[in-house]
Amino acid sequence: KFGNDFRWVTLPGNHDISDNDGDGIEWIRKEWTGENVGAENRERGSDYAYPGPSGCESTQYYFFHKGIMFIMMNWYWDGSSDTGAYSSDSSGGRIVDSQIDWLRDLFQNYSGYHKIVFGHGAAFSFSDRHSDYDYLGGVDKTNRDILWKLMEDNKVLAYIHGHTHERRIDYVDNTYSITGQIEDSWSNGRSN
Repeated sequence: KFGNDFRWVTLPGNHDISDNDGDGIEWIRKEWTGENVGAENRERGSDYAYPGPSGCESTQYYFFHKGIMFIMMNWYWDGSSDTGAYSSDSSGGRIVDSQIDWLRDLFQNYSGYHKIVFGHGAAFSFSDRHSDYDYLGGVDKTNRDILWKLMEDNKVLAYIHGHTHERRIDYVDNTYSITGQIEDSWSNGRSN
């Protein structure tokens, strides 16, 4: 049963920022500090993880578990604000140069670990439900391509994401791209 004895690992998606006046992103920030109702009975993000860069300390972070490095990316961070890169024309998020630099430093400092990267938006438009502009970077895929090459060069096992509301496993340049499905009123994803 899912409950307080499970580690709650969070990262922002487009609805956390765009819906309900930002209540979702505020909940994610408070989960890091343990300020949410009920959080006093479970591990805070700051208890097990290392914070991200300035401006997204509680919404982009990394931690280690059983010899694997887990990296949670906030694709809505613009280099200063953890929601500044949100745009309805790229609801999957954007990859800014500062994130590439941050990941490059992490990969260099922790080269001996297996790594799994998590983010909200899909890196590639395999989905039947969304067009290419709706993925990481919108129309401009320059930093997406840099990110993917960086992950391949540093033996990232998988990039796990949401956003598309379907189940898929794809293999791109030696790295798995995996998405899960959330059942909701408009989801009709398929397994491949």
